[in-house]
Amino acid sequence: MNESFMKNNIGKEAEESRNRNFGAGKKIPVYLGRWGFPGSQGERGILTASYDSETGEFTVLDRTEPGLNAGQVIADKERGLLYYVNETAAPAGQAGGEIYTFRADSETGALTVCGHVPSFGNLPSYPALAGDKKFLAVTHHAGSGSVFKTVTKDDGTIEMAEVFEETSLVLFRLDPEGCPEKAVDLVRVYGHGASPEQKNPHLHSVKLSPDGKFLFICDKGTDQVYSFRVDTEAGKLVILDCLSGLPGSSPRYAVFHPESPYIYFNNETRSVLNTVRYDEAGKLELVSSVSCREDGSLDEKGSQCDLVITKDGRFLYETVRETAQIAIFEIDLKTHLPKLIEVIDAGNRQAGRGLMLSPDERFLHVAAMPDNGIITYKRKADGRLEYVRHQLEEESLISLITFMT
Repeated sequence: MNESFMKNNIGKEAEESRNRNFGAGKKIPVYLGRWGFPGSQGERGILTASYDSETGEFTVLDRTEPGLNAGQVIADKERGLLYYVNETAAPAGQAGGEIYTFRADSETGALTVCGHVPSFGNLPSYPALAGDKKFLAVTHHAGSGSVFKTVTKDDGTIEMAEVFEETSLVLFRLDPEGCPEKAVDLVRVYGHGASPEQKNPHLHSVKLSPDGKFLFICDKGTDQVYSFRVDTEAGKLVILDCLSGLPGSSPRYAVFHPESPYIYFNNETRSVLNTVRYDEAGKLELVSSVSCREDGSLDEKGSQCDLVITKDGRFLYETVRETAQIAIFEIDLKTHLPKLIEVIDAGNRQAGRGLMLSPDERFLHVAAMPDNGIITYKRKADGRLEYVRHQLEEESLISLITFMT
């Protein structure tokens, strides 16, 4: 544990606070990532908090790395590691974003910065462990800026071509301690979507299948979703399939069914939840597209954000920014198709950014960014939600909630 961390994050008062908060047994550590749009005001970084599993309440204990724009995170709970992407274009004068690795103390919850490395891309958006946790895959959203360059065609004709920022999926090998060691492979993505705004790719999320075999990537810029595997011996990304989403829909976030070969992904510019089946070779098949709107429309534009699924694969929750609502789906355990059962007011603007179920799944918590704090709901037996409280309203830009249990 380095000296600056001891000085800034673990002082005597903070240590005593942790002992009080985690000594009772029902309270567990939780990490709250803070993220903001470029140019927005407010402190970034990570809040270490105590979580009361009985009441669903959070108590902030520490603040770490206030300069980190915590885009997304993946936790290795076995090794007690957290991987955050620093979603920025140029930290500390360098080009591209970064990947931060933290070690979480299992007893006190304290975070130690193990290191940070360049992500080799603009605006890293999502990390995922892969290859038996020997590798870390990172997507890059990239910006929409472009430059014009002269191009000489085969017939000698000179033309002007619009060139966009590189969008890529980068694979990092992890060292024995679990920290990114070096970038070993990179896949560049090209193309555009159906809408005039979709001029270049924007890789948004990458998720690992429950069996650890496949990576699933959503591309907002081209309306495509991809499946990859990692060749662990060669340290290479191997593309398996590419599936087109609804034209102009902008695929965004995804979750895997915990027990069956189905993926659910939402979109940033269409109010639709999609169901995809995948086979043992990673081939993708679009099975259904259902509306997340009360009127059932599949054509209305809408901006969805995060989504989560219960451990038994029975219920799925997602935020709908366009209407500031939470959509609740029940998943048929035979067909695995989702059915919209309720849409509720989220209680803030844009319905928040991140969703998280408590470890016992009694509560659903909404990271309320762009508003302050966290909004907590209690889950009923039928999957519906009951509002409990707003909390941590003095804290801005909370966008991610991560448990290590």
